[in-house]
Amino acid sequence: MTERLEARDLARAVQAGILLPGQDQALLTFLSQQPQQRATFQLTHVAFYFGALLIMGAMGWLLTEAWMSVGDLALLAGAALYICLLTALALRLQARDQPIAAGVLAAVAVSIVPLAVFALERLTGWWPLEDAQADYHQYYTYVQGGWLLMEAATVLAGLLMVRLVPFPFIIMPIAVALWFMSMDLSEWFHGAEFTWEQRRGVSLWFGLGLLLAVLSVDGRTR
Repeated sequence: MTERLEARDLARAVQAGILLPGQDQALLTFLSQQPQQRATFQLTHVAFYFGALLIMGAMGWLLTEAWMSVGDLALLAGAALYICLLTALALRLQARDQPIAAGVLAAVAVSIVPLAVFALERLTGWWPLEDAQADYHQYYTYVQGGWLLMEAATVLAGLLMVRLVPFPFIIMPIAVALWFMSMDLSEWFHGAEFTWEQRRGVSLWFGLGLLLAVLSVDGRTR
């Protein structure tokens, strides 16, 4: 049964003799104290997700050269501060039984990890495959071996975050990082610049493989 019980339903059960007088109110009190088990569509949930996507865009795709001009140390400090604050707030909201708000904030924190690693690499001057990068915006537009450490760090941070705040939306930045990594590694193994047709092929097969893997894991955990 998937319908929601209401007070009038229980009152009719009392009138029919199924429940004793007073049991209906006790049952309503008990049900009201239980955590929400079924997903519901609410405008507040839409607002949470929309706000999360805006922050992800502002700290990623829309990050312009103006941000790069603040300096690598300031960029690293700012990214680390955002990650720590968002993670702390997500854990607090989870403790207050607000899983959706906690989950989307945790996903935002994971999405900022590439920026922190990018700033750290610029500070240290160490890049995978000696492929130094100067513009963070190109992380989302160009296939380059220099992004590999950023992608690996995002995957690891996402897996850790899922343990701290179990929520499906956190898988989104992990999946994006894995997708980017599949193309960067493919170009590295290929040894030449990837054409758009080759990128499309890698993306297609990677997406199919990821779907099969996720379906297998989901089927085993139900």
